[in-house]
Amino acid sequence: MEKACFENFLRSIKYCAEQTKSSYISAISLFVRLIGEDNFTMDGVRGFIAELEKKKYSESSINLYLAAVRKFFNVNGIVWDNSVKSKHVNLYNTNTPSLSIDNVRDIIHITKQRGNLADMSYLALSTIYGLRCGELASITRKDIRGNVLHVKPLKKNVERDHLIPDEISFICEYPFEEQSLSAMNLLFTKICLYAGYKKKHCEGWHSPRRSLIEGLYESGIIPVYINFFIRWSPQNIGQRYVIQAKSNNPITADRLIFEKHPFLPFWR
Repeated sequence: MEKACFENFLRSIKYCAEQTKSSYISAISLFVRLIGEDNFTMDGVRGFIAELEKKKYSESSINLYLAAVRKFFNVNGIVWDNSVKSKHVNLYNTNTPSLSIDNVRDIIHITKQRGNLADMSYLALSTIYGLRCGELASITRKDIRGNVLHVKPLKKNVERDHLIPDEISFICEYPFEEQSLSAMNLLFTKICLYAGYKKKHCEGWHSPRRSLIEGLYESGIIPVYINFFIRWSPQNIGQRYVIQAKSNNPITADRLIFEKHPFLPFWR
């Protein structure tokens, strides 16, 4: 594949968000590593999908990689076979596991004892707000103002401010800088290793997020409040009305969540 093709691709994503650009570049890099830089053909695409499936990538991850490769094809005028489509994602069948509450508690407790400020700060953001890996990676010092954390949207989520409770006020002291996804994944592995937790296949920053969501729903909190806290976009007009009302004072909404938050007591 000519160098010009890669330059065309980079120009086409020049004005994308940094997180999006990083995802696109990672996808093409993975394609080249698995299939080769001279095999940008539909047979190469099918081989790429087969390799990802063999390596147990989730359907949603395969779809993300496929979208990037298709964009590469389009900007370089390479014909795409429309029979090759995104995979159907079964929402009730996921290979992204959640951590048990006991595991989250143990990881937090040991990280408080043995971890440094970076370990504690990123783990706190993950377990208290359920930030995804990309959201964690994008946090900078400018996103913390006093006792308020600003979370930028990822995917089609809601951008909003969060109250920083006293239990994790130490995050205000950490000089957050934008990180790569690979650096964040390595940090999660390191935290688990130090905590004596044997990380399972596919476990990552999304695992404590799933545990948090499960814990919030089991606590009896009204689901629309949970959705707002997790920054999901409203799914119907009724949810939109509630979120619009709460978004005028998200700090008050957070206090309601913190009263029944499953992981906040572990940080005391």
